[in-house]
Amino acid sequence: MPLMKAVPRRGDDTRGSILRAALDLFGDRGYECTTVRNIAERCGLTDAALYYYVPTQQEILETLISDQWRLPPGMIGDQVAATRNLPPRERMLALLDAALDELAATGAALRFMRRCVVAGSLEARSHRRRQWRAWEQFASGFFDDALTSGQRRLLVDSLFTFIQGLSFSAWMEHGARASVVLRSQRFRDRVHDLVLIAVPVAAFFNAERPSA
Repeated sequence: MPLMKAVPRRGDDTRGSILRAALDLFGDRGYECTTVRNIAERCGLTDAALYYYVPTQQEILETLISDQWRLPPGMIGDQVAATRNLPPRERMLALLDAALDELAATGAALRFMRRCVVAGSLEARSHRRRQWRAWEQFASGFFDDALTSGQRRLLVDSLFTFIQGLSFSAWMEHGARASVVLRSQRFRDRVHDLVLIAVPVAAFFNAERPSA
């Protein structure tokens, strides 16, 4: 007897639409400047219908915070393994591109979480710390066969400081078009040139390594 595919329930689809709409609005306007009616209108629902799926706006906020800042599944093994035979410069550019791809894919979520952190959400700050540790582990994997743990930490910190500044300026300058800009080849070419100046990866690999 053939297996039957699970069919998503309409309620699940509607709740997902509500959360996606709230994520966009919270990211663009902030939580305090977004109303239930704004979210409902974005989804094509009445206020009463929205409350049927999500009892409070605070619950929407808490659900979104708990869903963000996760390392994409499967990212570590495949992408790190693909860089093993590359020189240091190409490894760092591959890591940069992986980070830019993630930024382009999750722009609304990042704007939303930044707002939560700035507003003082302890839960958002806790999630941000966990996300940073996960990304640090991921990024360190690109160099774990070539650098000491201390050198990897310095390199990764330098690179992500660069990426954070880059992402902030991209969203400030381009707004809703930032995702398109981050994916463009012209932008990537410029960023590749800049990062090799800002984060001289060769210096980390040429540094004297302590003897065992």
